[in-house]
Amino acid sequence: MYGVTPLYLAAQAGYKQACVLLVQAGADVLRTCAIPESGDVFGPADIALVHFNLGSWLYLSGVKKQRLNKLSARKAFQGSQIAERLLSDEELAI
Repeated sequence: MYGVTPLYLAAQAGYKQACVLLVQAGADVLRTCAIPESGDVFGPADIALVHFNLGSWLYLSGVKKQRLNKLSARKAFQGSQIAERLLSDEELAI
């Protein structure tokens, strides 16, 4: 398995509070790990669900959705000079 992170391990074990702390510290909920033999790719929310850690899954899937929405909004403004200046500001950048 490649790309295993502390957030992935906390989600797998069902440690929701550890997941919260790791995300607050900057852990990436979109980062995945892979099993080369099977080609399977899992993120932290995925592995929480596979192991029936519903509290961790609910939290991580919500954070993942928020992150994807922010990325989508940022892509929607690409090419706009005004939006690019706002999005490049460190306080507003994702």
